[in-house]
Amino acid sequence: MVDRILKTTSATEKTRMEIEKIFSIQESMIMDTIKRLKEENKPITNDYIVSRSLFSFWTRLFNRAYENILWDKSLTNIFNKQFTRNKAEHILNEFRWLRNRIAHNGCVIDMKYSPEIYCNKILKLLEIIDPKLSAWSNKQIDMELLG
Repeated sequence: MVDRILKTTSATEKTRMEIEKIFSIQESMIMDTIKRLKEENKPITNDYIVSRSLFSFWTRLFNRAYENILWDKSLTNIFNKQFTRNKAEHILNEFRWLRNRIAHNGCVIDMKYSPEIYCNKILKLLEIIDPKLSAWSNKQIDMELLG
């Protein structure tokens, strides 16, 4: 698959190496997910693979190496104009940092932003992706706060 994609793009050698590396990492992550599903005796279906893939798998789809492959050719037609690959990559990497700190019991006292700012950034990203999703998320937060 990588060869086919590289043939259709006018990539420099450095870009080609980046693309090959990121594809290799992504493929490895999918194979690890499938391995975990087999170990858990879960069916190997698209739904399970998608739901069990690591967060870093999804954030890597916003990597610069995918600019010409996914974004310019497909994803720009799906998302609105505010949703640039670069902007999304930056926000998602911030979220990944925060998520990893929390998930691995790391110190969050020295966070770059307050929890409220992180929450607002997440809601803004959700609004850019899908306003209905953002509205639903805001409703869930309101219900939790009033709880």
